[in-house]
Amino acid sequence: MRIKLNISDSKGNPVRRCGRISDELSVFRANYRTLAPGESIRTRLSISCNDPKDPTQGGYVFETVGKYKIEAAYFLPLPEKEYEKVFPGIRVIRGPVQAEPVTIDLK
Repeated sequence: MRIKLNISDSKGNPVRRCGRISDELSVFRANYRTLAPGESIRTRLSISCNDPKDPTQGGYVFETVGKYKIEAAYFLPLPEKEYEKVFPGIRVIRGPVQAEPVTIDLK
């Protein structure tokens, strides 16, 4: 699964990224979960880049205090036939599936 983030400041300008934000990609059945109707999954993810000059880091550079809007969508990047091999007969939603936008206030 991959998560695409769009982060913008209070003026709507995109927040600069630093380094490389890597995604984990695997099609092992144990790494997936079937959700019941109305069920959801939550997780925490650090998205800030502490040192933009360090090429080993990845994240976003929040240069000033203020409000930031975070929009996220998940999607499965492989062709549908790859998921059919692992999950025969199960409908897999590849997305993108948009999450509700979140506004954060950095002080």
